[in-house]
Amino acid sequence: MPGGRLAEAAHLSPGAASEMLDGLERMGIVERAAADADRRRRVFSLSAGGARLVEEKLRTLRAEAAEALDGCTDADLVVAARVIDRLTAMLARR
Repeated sequence: MPGGRLAEAAHLSPGAASEMLDGLERMGIVERAAADADRRRRVFSLSAGGARLVEEKLRTLRAEAAEALDGCTDADLVVAARVIDRLTAMLARR
């Protein structure tokens, strides 16, 4: 994905996104390559190491979420989902 699109998606200035991507590249989390259509442009992708890191983080989050929700009834989860949907809609209007 081009850096400009990543900046926009993350609500960052192009400069801040560039610094962030430089750091992630140095850490081996993302890889930078020339764009096929315009070799002057750069695109970024998740490296194999970055993909492993994401998977590890997702496993941890899933386990923590399961622990946090342990004991919640289906009715509790329905109400929680309704609240989250309403808050998401409110934030989307901003």
